Amino acid sequence: MINSDDGSVLCESGLLISRYQTPGNLISQDKHRKLVVSKNPHLSEISYITGATTAIGHIEFEATIQCRNDKIKQIFLKTRHGPASLASWDEVNEDKLKEEFDLVKAAATAELHKSPNRKRSLFCSWHFPWGEIQVVAEEKSFQCGLFLKYR
Repeated sequence: MINSDDGSVLCESGLLISRYQTPGNLISQDKHRKLVVSKNPHLSEISYITGATTAIGHIEFEATIQCRNDKIKQIFLKTRHGPASLASWDEVNEDKLKEEFDLVKAAATAELHKSPNRKRSLFCSWHFPWGEIQVVAEEKSFQCGLFLKYR
């Protein structure tokens, strides 16, 4: 669940991810101890936190939180059970990816109660004072998801 007022994400475990939190604060609030922190081997100031899940409408997502210099910079919510994400490499195709993109876009539009500001093929975005939400489908990896990018 996304709060469009401040860009926070409420996870299924009850964990609230907010751009105002530090990674350490977020980890300390993880009562179920599911979050995992990994460092970028090439840039020491960048780390990633994984292990959280959330839902928007009926679509489930896995969260990857990107941190830089002890601040949350963006959250990537990758679909878990869409037409493309469930398909094997032998079955996945652009039609399934487009179908998954359309499902995520519709769920985000309903969650945010407004239409996207920008739309292109396999991309749309909403602008807010705190940052931007993007729904993106990637044709090379057949991944689809939603980015929350903070200013």
